[in-house]
Amino acid sequence: MSRDLTAATQTALTDVVVRPITMLLMELDSGTIAIHSGVGSVTHDGTEYLGVGNFGHISEIQESNDVAPSGVKATLSGIPSEYLSLVIGQHYQGRAAEVYIGLLNEDHTLIVDPALAFRGRVDYADIEIGEVASIVLSIESRLADWERPRIRRYTHEDQQAEFPGDMGLEFVAEMAEKPIVWGV
Repeated sequence: MSRDLTAATQTALTDVVVRPITMLLMELDSGTIAIHSGVGSVTHDGTEYLGVGNFGHISEIQESNDVAPSGVKATLSGIPSEYLSLVIGQHYQGRAAEVYIGLLNEDHTLIVDPALAFRGRVDYADIEIGEVASIVLSIESRLADWERPRIRRYTHEDQQAEFPGDMGLEFVAEMAEKPIVWGV
């Protein structure tokens, strides 16, 4: 997939020293998690990304011309065990996640408009517990959801479960047995 690069990014790529970073943004109930592969913090779109350095890793992002689901694994290691309760108590499955590739200038500030490399939803998390813990989040593209069955019943009860207060399907059960008289 081709990417549109800003003039500042193109200039930074021609420099003698290139300083790339990978940025991960996730939305959870407790708030936004924003981390990057460097050290310190950088700001993008009003969100401050905390640097995790060597404690974080994002797997290779695969792209193809096939219409097939792809995924990324984001790893955060070196978490003290006492902070695991914060992670375990979170509802993360199905939450939006974005991976950006950005460049830093010589002052280690982010060059505007990092490229969106992957967008998907968190599928599951593997947590390894020891003296220090590690978490591996599996992030799947939306195509992974393509073949999951959508079980919906066009009944009043199903409509209330999805949209409370909507009375659009209130009389569906009565209509199934209603005789229709034509031509009178």
